[in-house]
Amino acid sequence: MTRVRFQEGIHLWLHNREYIIQEKTGNQFKLLEKSTSQINSLSEKELVQYFFTGQLTFQNSDETETKAEAKQKKYVLTSSLTPVIQQIAEKIEDKHPPSYITLYRWVKEYRHSGGNIRSLIPQHQAKGNFKPKIAPEVYQLIKEVINEVYLTPERPNIASIYDVVICRILAENNLRKSNRQATLSIPHRSTIYRQIQQLDTIEKIVGRYGKRTASLMYDPVQEGPRPSRPLERVEIDHTLLPFFVVDTDTRMPIGTPSLTSAVDKYSGVIVGYYLSFEPFSSLSVMQCLLHTIHPKDYVKNKFPSVTKDWNAYGIMEILVVDNGKEFYSQHFQDACQQLGISIQYTPPYMPWYKSSVERTFSSYNTQLLQGQPGALFQEFTSQYDYDPKKNAVVSLEALQEMIHIFIVDRSIILNFVRLEPKYGQKE
Repeated sequence: MTRVRFQEGIHLWLHNREYIIQEKTGNQFKLLEKSTSQINSLSEKELVQYFFTGQLTFQNSDETETKAEAKQKKYVLTSSLTPVIQQIAEKIEDKHPPSYITLYRWVKEYRHSGGNIRSLIPQHQAKGNFKPKIAPEVYQLIKEVINEVYLTPERPNIASIYDVVICRILAENNLRKSNRQATLSIPHRSTIYRQIQQLDTIEKIVGRYGKRTASLMYDPVQEGPRPSRPLERVEIDHTLLPFFVVDTDTRMPIGTPSLTSAVDKYSGVIVGYYLSFEPFSSLSVMQCLLHTIHPKDYVKNKFPSVTKDWNAYGIMEILVVDNGKEFYSQHFQDACQQLGISIQYTPPYMPWYKSSVERTFSSYNTQLLQGQPGALFQEFTSQYDYDPKKNAVVSLEALQEMIHIFIVDRSIILNFVRLEPKYGQKE
């Protein structure tokens, strides 16, 4: 848009009639209609409104001269460049010389690239018709096959999807022939691959592996509840240690023990555990709970190799458990009720509710048992000639001492205890 002011001598068109501004008095303008020589008076506000509604347009007095000058420059440019282009084309034997417009574009791209000759390489790959060459009906059939066959728990491969698409198209063509309609073309195999690759990743995982797997793979990792004090929240769970233990007398391997651990969420300290060869049950839970509540005064006498004190004991406020049947036993629930412990069951598919105890089990395997004779790790035993039973040398009593050293001497044990007026105590 050219900037033009309302001033004397300006030519303008209003309602398809040509006017000349002859005089300006304040905000009033006297307009001379060129065809009738009639004088009209309009305010500046009215002229502005006419301009923005498209009823008024300007005619620059120099417009005709400017257009003529532009045409002259174009004529000079084409007249001077055409012989040069033709001469160079004859010299390099170019049967299709470029026009002056193409030459201008080459020069512009060359200068814009900083003199890089690669800017003059033809971009033939960007040419052509990129509109879809497959009928919409075929795309619809492909989409139906993908939804009905590919995105299913059976998880068929893409090759079988292509076979189903061909069968659907052939069946559709038979129907079209009977109705004297044009048949559909069979797409290339790469079309099917491309359509499947363009699927949303989460949608693909949900269809082929289920919502739970998709949630575990792509949902953001959430943080569990954060307590504000020790023993406000304690997590308890079981695990089967991948470690063979031998009998003290016969030195023969007797199996892998079961471990029940309780971990304080606030400090991350292991506050109690129970180790045995018994299956996971309410008994192992009650024994672990008893060990958690009682003081650990026995450590120095029973395990002299432990150098620090295990000052972690007391009654927790909330005990977080999973949905195992042993945590629903009446004896366990009655014991927690008498001690004033609130039981909180972990919601299904939300492992971060017991993240501390899960992390503790991982520490047992990687920091305590890994590298010890008798350790049972699948990738190690499958790749190498190693039998954990034959190499087991650690007894259950020795493993108990190893666990105490690991918990007390390697962990940062905080001095905390929740005193409650129980067991005959009075406030």
